[in-house]
Amino acid sequence: TDVGYYNAAVKIKSILVSLVTSLGNVLLPRMSYYAKERKKREFMDTMGMALNFTMLMSIPLAVYFCMFSTESIRFLAGGGYEGAIRAMEIITVSIVPIGVTGVLGIQVLTPLNKEKQLVYSVVAGAVADLILNIIFIPKMGAAGASLGTLVAEFVVLIVQIMYLKDLFFKIAKQVQYWKVLVALVLANIISIKCSGFVDMVFLKLVVAGISFFGIYGTILLLTKEKFVQNYVVDGILKKS
Repeated sequence: TDVGYYNAAVKIKSILVSLVTSLGNVLLPRMSYYAKERKKREFMDTMGMALNFTMLMSIPLAVYFCMFSTESIRFLAGGGYEGAIRAMEIITVSIVPIGVTGVLGIQVLTPLNKEKQLVYSVVAGAVADLILNIIFIPKMGAAGASLGTLVAEFVVLIVQIMYLKDLFFKIAKQVQYWKVLVALVLANIISIKCSGFVDMVFLKLVVAGISFFGIYGTILLLTKEKFVQNYVVDGILKKS
């Protein structure tokens, strides 16, 4: 039963992870070229863009699907899967560290020929996951497995940050966190109020999704968030 609950939560997480890490496959050749040609400034700029994109995508997705985990499970898995709701709420948060490690591991460590350090981080996460699963699963079932996965992903992230601390903290400062936070708070409040008038599960998800991500994007535009302004607004204006 718990395996079924866990699989239902993981399927949703996997879809979200593919969205968050989509930029990595596109940027890897460029990052490798900059590293090979020793173009440090271009390498840092691209790394900053990738990290900014990842944070702007992963955090709102995690928040939205945590807030509307009940409706998401009922729509995607059907009735009888209420036991997967807590597991989904926990494991959905893991898309944030997974997204960041996608940038640090695939887009930075690999082009810098530090595959060994990448392997060390993954091994550390696997060991942590194994130990935590032994502890949490007997007590918490599917939610325990999700908690073990979440902590393991943060272990991978911490190890990678240790290897790249000089680069990471320089780039991380470029993310305008307060703008993201304001956008998330307003989007969350408005989406809950808008969806509160709808009873049908699918329609509630649609209304909540449109209002949440609509408000989130609008706030980022109005506050001229760096990534949105430089790569979205300016990009559209240049093409026009």
